[in-house]
Amino acid sequence: MRRLISVIVPLALLLSGCGPDEAKPDNVALFLFDSSASCIAQREQYRREFRQKLMQMEGTRVYVDLIGANRVPEYPISFEMPRRKGALSQYSEDFDRERARIADAADAELQGLFRQHDEAIMEAQKHRADAASDTNIVLTLSIAANLFQRDGIRDLTNKELVVFSDGIQQSPELDLFSHKLTLETLDKTVAELERQGLVPSLSKVSVSFGGLAAGKGKELSAPRIILARRFWQLYFERTKARFNPASLDGSVID
Repeated sequence: MRRLISVIVPLALLLSGCGPDEAKPDNVALFLFDSSASCIAQREQYRREFRQKLMQMEGTRVYVDLIGANRVPEYPISFEMPRRKGALSQYSEDFDRERARIADAADAELQGLFRQHDEAIMEAQKHRADAASDTNIVLTLSIAANLFQRDGIRDLTNKELVVFSDGIQQSPELDLFSHKLTLETLDKTVAELERQGLVPSLSKVSVSFGGLAAGKGKELSAPRIILARRFWQLYFERTKARFNPASLDGSVID
C-alpha cells in the first residue's frame, strides 16, 4: 500500500500562498536506494545526503523507492517540497523550517521502508537460505524511467534521478564481477542490455549516482572498480541522460 506524508501538500500550499491549481510543482525528483545487504553500512550516508538534497529543493514533487533483486518500483513514499513564499527574512526562515520538517518526515519514512525490506528478507531466509538480498540495478532503472513519462510529469521543467548504490550488480543480465567483462567488451555489454530493454531513455533527466564501490564494491580490485565506473558512464551516456561522471566518485551533493 502506498504511503504519503500527508501533512506535506497542505503545508506546501500554505507556504506558497497559492491555490491548488497554482501550486503544481515545476520539478520532479526520483530517489532510488540500494537495499542490498552489502550497502547496509552506507545507509546512514545515503539518508544524510537524501536529507541534504531535499533541503535544496523548492516546488518539487518527490518519489522514493528501493532497488531490489526483482523489485518493481511503486514509490511508496511520495510528497512535495514547497515553494518559498517570499524574499522577506521571516518568510525565508519559515520556509526553511518547514522544509526541514518535511525532510525529517521523509527520512523517517525511508528508515521504515528499509526496515520493512530487511524484515521481509529475514522472513524469506527462514524458509529458503538463498533468498535474494542483492539488487538488480539495471532492471529497476529500466522500469523507474517510466515515471518521467507520466501525465503531469512528462512536461515538468526539471527532472532528476538520484541513485544511491555501490553500483555492483551480479545477475544473468549484468555481472560486474565477471572476468568476461573487460574494457573491450563494455560497449557490447551495454548494447546487449539495450537490446533487452534495460537501457531506458532518460533524455532531459539529470542523473546523479553516488556511492560506487562503497559496499560490495570494496571486494573489487582497483582495475575492476575502474571498469565498473566506465560501465556506468557508458550506460548513462546511452540513456541520453544529463549525467556527471564525477558523482560516481562519492557524494551526490552539488
